[in-house]
Amino acid sequence: MFMYYRWVIVFACFIISITGYGTYFSVTLFYTHIVNEFDWSNSLVSGSVSLGLIMYGIFALPMGWCADRFGPRITMIVAGLFIGLGTYLGFYISEPWHLYALYGGMTAIGMGGAWAPLVATISRWFEKQRGLAIGIGSIGGGIGTLFYAPLTEYLIQEFGWRLAYQWLGIISGILIVSAALFLTKDPTTNFYHWFNSKYRLLGKQYPIENTAVVFGAVEQRLNSSTNNNLSKIVKDPIFWKMINTFGLWWFAGAITTVTLAPFVLEKGFNHGVSAAVVVAFALGNGIGRIVMGLAGDAVGELKVYQIGLISAGLAILALIFAVDLISIFLLFIMLGIGFGGSGTQLTTISIKLFGLEAAGALMGSVLAIIGVFAAVGVFLSGLIHDFTGSYYWSYILCSFVFILSAFLSQRLIRSRVKNF
Repeated sequence: MFMYYRWVIVFACFIISITGYGTYFSVTLFYTHIVNEFDWSNSLVSGSVSLGLIMYGIFALPMGWCADRFGPRITMIVAGLFIGLGTYLGFYISEPWHLYALYGGMTAIGMGGAWAPLVATISRWFEKQRGLAIGIGSIGGGIGTLFYAPLTEYLIQEFGWRLAYQWLGIISGILIVSAALFLTKDPTTNFYHWFNSKYRLLGKQYPIENTAVVFGAVEQRLNSSTNNNLSKIVKDPIFWKMINTFGLWWFAGAITTVTLAPFVLEKGFNHGVSAAVVVAFALGNGIGRIVMGLAGDAVGELKVYQIGLISAGLAILALIFAVDLISIFLLFIMLGIGFGGSGTQLTTISIKLFGLEAAGALMGSVLAIIGVFAAVGVFLSGLIHDFTGSYYWSYILCSFVFILSAFLSQRLIRSRVKNF
């Protein structure tokens, strides 16, 4: 039975990522309500999201380090409390700085734990099927809004946007803390004595090194090259090549994620349709993470990353010119598949290049740096809308950046890892 506990880890990460990202990116449904009630500019509101993306990335580094040092359970309990309370306090928003303090402060601290500690923990429990496991465990970054967009829209319509914030805060806090109780760092630590004692009853003895093999963990501690030291990783030119392509992925992806609902409203559809389109994008994102996670295991992570980026770039370009609802839904699903599928490969590519020793801090560093790209993208899209009155040029830019990221990622093939 313990043999399958790694899938319990994946399911716990699944719940945490769905709840964290679903709650955080529900801002796309609050966006127009806040702008209309306070008569604030789009750039003012999008600026708070930009700050949040920067700070959530920055906090991913200490959260990842805490997961390496203290384990993911306590790290994610703290993160869940911050996400829940930060969302709950959205009820009291009345000044711009309140919005910035919540999205750039309390909620951002919690969201720092919603990716790096999770994917690092899953990576330690899997060698084979790692892409699939990460795709499922981190799927909340894609399909969180599939569950939370309808819930958020319902709460807003029934109770108003302020009480909707409170309900989301309560729900998210409870779910994340509950799921975090099932997390453990890797199969060679917390459960070793339990496992060994069971086998002693059968007259057998498993040393700790074999335990890692038995449970599918890939703890290559004997091969701890200099790349397993974070300070040396960030000095490696390959790290910065990787960061550039990942940063461009998140630059375009953040614009798309935050402006989904306003973009559809701009095309003349109502709030119900905009919420449904967010669900369509989330559905595609979830499909992409699982299907392309499997594909990455089979044919190579970098190839799948590039295919996802090109698909996303073409889909978002077609969305600009789409007018009928069916085409818009299908294109948002395609966009979600490409964006989510390429997103799964961030972890698998990073781990293949730099190993597992400092996995939490490594992925925290990646998110911290590419968060700056995302913040610039979201803020820039708000400015473009203020000047042009449309998201047309923002989406043109996104299409170009997705494809540019695919082109630049080709440089990673010439790195030390040949079997992408």
